Amino acid sequence: RCLIYIDNFYLTAATKQLALEHSRRAFELFAMCGWTFNQAKSSGKPAQVVIFLGLYINSTDLSFNIPEDKLKDIKKKLKWLMNLRNHGVHVKQLAKVLGILQSLRLATGPLIAFMTRSLYYTVAVANSWSSHVQLDDLSNIKIKWWHGQISSLKKYPIDISCSSTPILFEVASESSGIGHFCYVVNADK
Repeated sequence: RCLIYIDNFYLTAATKQLALEHSRRAFELFAMCGWTFNQAKSSGKPAQVVIFLGLYINSTDLSFNIPEDKLKDIKKKLKWLMNLRNHGVHVKQLAKVLGILQSLRLATGPLIAFMTRSLYYTVAVANSWSSHVQLDDLSNIKIKWWHGQISSLKKYPIDISCSSTPILFEVASESSGIGHFCYVVNADK
């Protein structure tokens, strides 16, 4: 298997020998097509832990991991946002932090989708990209939560079936919108 994304190249194989052979063949094929690769950016050797698209891919425990330097950088940016809670924040800066968080999705899991929703809403209602916005209480809570929790969320399995059990459930609420309940549809799993 081979994955190319803009200027990143990732190749997998079942054994070291196959990895070397597939790599050689892939480089030959791409060279015939006119592609060139910066050999300085590649070790040329098979490895069980590699950086691809800014994340570690660990084939020994089948996980995506956030590198420590990237983790420190995002925590620094989140701390900066936390310090701006009583001041306005530039929409582009907030969007940049959200983009960095989104780039970590493979290592943090699907939690990113709903734990950034209020922040995306803040960006969406801004007057323009050049405006400043006030972070509401929920956005501040989410920023503080990410700052405190991202270190414990820096590793996520490649195959979600290794770490989760799907549970099918339905939620209903009464007409007043105040009460709610949920029940498990398939209790035998």
